[in-house]
Amino acid sequence: EPRAADDAAAAAWVAVDALPPLAFDHDEVIQVALASLRQRIEISDIAMGFMSERFTISDVQKAYEVIMGDQLDADVFRDWLLGQGWLEQTGDYSEPE
Repeated sequence: EPRAADDAAAAAWVAVDALPPLAFDHDEVIQVALASLRQRIEISDIAMGFMSERFTISDVQKAYEVIMGDQLDADVFRDWLLGQGWLEQTGDYSEPE
């Protein structure tokens, strides 16, 4: 859970495309960080850092979609992700939602 520091009245998780007005240059800092993350996510396994110890390909796809701000084709994403060599298959399957 987010926690407010001494200089903040409240802290909350907010979608990056729905940020309230921010102090100082914080909006620019967030935009630069998001642009950097969007570049890195396509060429590295950085998104795996957002996953729990065990996760599904659908979980990873959701993270990519949130970061990229776009829906991805599930079959194309799965083929791409498995082709990267970043995952170790467990043989476990989750129930469809």
